[in-house]
Amino acid sequence: MLNIPPYFRAYLGYLFLGVLLILIPYRSWYPLKTNVKSQPVDSRLDKTTENISLKIFSFQSRFFIGAANYLKTQPYAKPHGSGPALFLEKERKKSDPALKYGDSVYILKKQFIEVWLAPTSRSNRFMGQDLHSSAILRRRYIMAQHLGLSSPAREIIRTLRTNFPEKPQNNKKLDRLLEQAYPLNSAASSLLRQEEIELLRKELDWFGEVVAADLAHHKGIQVFDHSPACQMAIATYQTGTRTMIWLGLLLFLCLISIIIILALFGSRNTFGCFSAGLLPGVYGLEIFCLYLVAGYFGHFIINFFQNLIFPESLLFKLIGNILFIGLIPLLILWPALFGIPLYDIRRSLGLHWDNFRKSIKDFFAGLMVFAAAWPFLYLILVLSAYIFSWLKIDMTKGIHPIAPVLMEAHTPGMISIIFILGVVVAPIVEEIMFRGVLYTWLRQRLNIAGAVVISAMVFAWVHPQGLIGFLPIAFLGAVLALLREWRNNLLAPIVAHAGFNLVSLIIIRFVLGN
Repeated sequence: MLNIPPYFRAYLGYLFLGVLLILIPYRSWYPLKTNVKSQPVDSRLDKTTENISLKIFSFQSRFFIGAANYLKTQPYAKPHGSGPALFLEKERKKSDPALKYGDSVYILKKQFIEVWLAPTSRSNRFMGQDLHSSAILRRRYIMAQHLGLSSPAREIIRTLRTNFPEKPQNNKKLDRLLEQAYPLNSAASSLLRQEEIELLRKELDWFGEVVAADLAHHKGIQVFDHSPACQMAIATYQTGTRTMIWLGLLLFLCLISIIIILALFGSRNTFGCFSAGLLPGVYGLEIFCLYLVAGYFGHFIINFFQNLIFPESLLFKLIGNILFIGLIPLLILWPALFGIPLYDIRRSLGLHWDNFRKSIKDFFAGLMVFAAAWPFLYLILVLSAYIFSWLKIDMTKGIHPIAPVLMEAHTPGMISIIFILGVVVAPIVEEIMFRGVLYTWLRQRLNIAGAVVISAMVFAWVHPQGLIGFLPIAFLGAVLALLREWRNNLLAPIVAHAGFNLVSLIIIRFVLGN
């Protein structure tokens, strides 16, 4: 190899690192729009991303309709009950004693209507979600009419006509059918033909089923409690409830983990075992620059081969990402080309094996730190959502590109591939590069605080969530860097990182997904 002076290689590495840290956010935070014909998969993902607000509203609607219909069938008849029963009874007495206990419309008014069906003049956004898109306005109109709220329904339909006067013919037909099904100035709805009802079901998914059930109700047929709309809503409520139970269990484990960690930190010098190894720092800088280059051009490489072989296959794109990302750790062999022993490389980057007992401790340390930190991560995410909502910034712009793919996935094979990518491949590769290469290089020059903060900021900077996801991802990067410092290897950060990704993917798939 060429005998280039180390100081010159270091200056060249700093230059490349600065350029890449400018180019990568430009590509990932503000992706360039490409030709739809040449990039069919990317265009499909862009369209799916735009529907995330709609999916969140759809989930909220199904959840509360399902809660109303599920709870009214449960034996909560005694006012001296506990939990939801006691709460609802107290609220009923404070508002309207004439309401029957467990009245579904009352429950919805308290927990759903005030947020999602409030007058459009004061409900433009909710946690950054745009509530004035034509698709959401139509569904808000259906929910208002389904609950018998004529005043919000009139304002919603007025906003729809004002904001979207010229739309594709199919949308105009939808609006006409909705006004026939829910006339504003008449108590009776117009009859719709079967093909028109099928069109509503096709275009409005679950909300189309609600319209079909309401039309049957107007004919005097009481079918909603046994309709597909009601069954899907109850299933959503039960899934959401189970998810909250599991999250509650994780929260309990979080409290236990925090107590254990505090005890460990107070008993001895926890941050006393980190070793940067024998790898010269210039190689760490060069490996990380090569990683950023590979990540930047990987998108173009995968798209090139996809357009050549399977231009319409999203599955091929996912498999291509797994194969490409899986090869990235080979970059750590770069110093070996200059005569650095492989043992020194592995030891410096935290890829060494001490003994079985130490590895078991590292594994459980990763689980414990994940359990302790995940609630704070989501708390920061929620606070960021409210801040950006106040600034009138759409939170859906900070969605990771894999999220809409997972939400739309229909086959077990595709779902499994996404989970392998997110829970196995991504944590291993990112921990090797960020907590192995980058953190070690920084730690050779800075103290713990400086290395943790800078590595966490770079970690958040290069992620595609952009400014909206910067604070939560930076927090995650800081936690993983501290874990690397504590355990002096990458097993613990990989386990914790996999845990964070697993919980996020489960929430995205089983709460917001199809």
